[in-house]
Amino acid sequence: MLCEGCNETKLSKEFPFLPSSCFHEPSHCFECFLKSSAGGVCPECSTKILQADLQEIQDTFKSLYQFHHLSREAPIAKPLQQTPTQKLDLIVMNISGHQKTFPVLSGDTIRTLKTKLSSHFGVEIEKQRLIFEDKVLEDDLTFHLLQIPNGSVIQLLIVLFDFSKTKIEDITFDLLWGYPISGRDYLDATCFLYGKDGYISYLDYSNRKETGVCHSGDVMDNVYEIGHHTIDVNLKLISTKVTKIFFTLSAWRSPTIGDFIEPSVKVFDKAAPTVELSKYVIMEAAQYSCVIMCGLELLSTGWVATTYGRFSSGNAMNYVPIKSEIEKILLKK
Repeated sequence: MLCEGCNETKLSKEFPFLPSSCFHEPSHCFECFLKSSAGGVCPECSTKILQADLQEIQDTFKSLYQFHHLSREAPIAKPLQQTPTQKLDLIVMNISGHQKTFPVLSGDTIRTLKTKLSSHFGVEIEKQRLIFEDKVLEDDLTFHLLQIPNGSVIQLLIVLFDFSKTKIEDITFDLLWGYPISGRDYLDATCFLYGKDGYISYLDYSNRKETGVCHSGDVMDNVYEIGHHTIDVNLKLISTKVTKIFFTLSAWRSPTIGDFIEPSVKVFDKAAPTVELSKYVIMEAAQYSCVIMCGLELLSTGWVATTYGRFSSGNAMNYVPIKSEIEKILLKK
C-alpha cells in the first residue's frame, strides 16, 4: 500500500485501524498518521478524533514494533546456549491479545506447555495450535530442539477444524441465526479475503462470487424460523494469494445481533453436507452489530479453521469498522 504521507510503499500492517467516525480506508501509515493528527483531527478527512481513539492507535503502534512484527532488518541471530534443564519464561498470546507468561524447561515438549494452557484458558489440547515465527509447533518436539529462546512470544490459535489432517478440499461454512421475537429478520454473512500483503476483497449477498469462493445469498426457513447464509470455499481453486479468510455476521435492520437467537457457524464437507464437522455458537452479543465468527487460515501445516468470536461495530452498509477489527486480529499474528 502507498502511504500518501511519506509516499512510500508499505505493508498493510503498517497502516492504523481508524476510529468509527472515519468512513474511509487508511491512506497514511502509522508514523505519518500520528505526526499529522497531533491536533486531534484525522489528517485524511479532518474528522475530530477522540483522545481515547488516538491513544489506542499510539499503543498499537508501540506494541507492533515491540514484538518485531514489522522489523525492517532481520536481527542477527545469536547462538543459543540452552541446556535441557534451563528455565524459560514464554509469553503466550491469544487472538484477542490477552497474554500470560508460562514457565517451562528447555527440555520440555510443546505438549507440556499445551497442558498448562488447557488449565489456564480452558481449551482442549487437541484444539490448540501454537505458532512461533510463522510455524506450527509440533507436540512432541522440545523447546531446546526448536531453539526457542527465553522471553519468546508464542501465538495461541483455537481450532474449529483442521483440514490439513484430511483430504477435504471443498468446504461449506453455514452461518445461521434464529429469528428474533419480533419475527423474520436478517443477519448478513460476509467473508473477507486477505493475503500476505493485506486485504484483497470480500463476498456478501450483493457480491457473491470470487475464484474458489461462493456466497449463497439469503436462505430463509420460515417454518423453523432460521436464516442462513452459506459460503463455499474450494481450497484447490482459491487464489494462491489468499492466505486468510474471515467470516462475519452483522445486523441489517436491528441495532445489534443480540436480538437474534444463537448466531452460529457450522462447517461441512461439501461432498457430505449432512455430516457436521464442527460448530461454533455465539451466546452473548447484545451490545454489538457484528461478530467476527471464525476464520480459515493457511498455516505451515495446511489450512485450518479457527474460532474468533470478536465483536465489532459496522455492518454490510459500512465495512470500515469491521475491517479495522480484523486489522487488530492480524496485528496479533
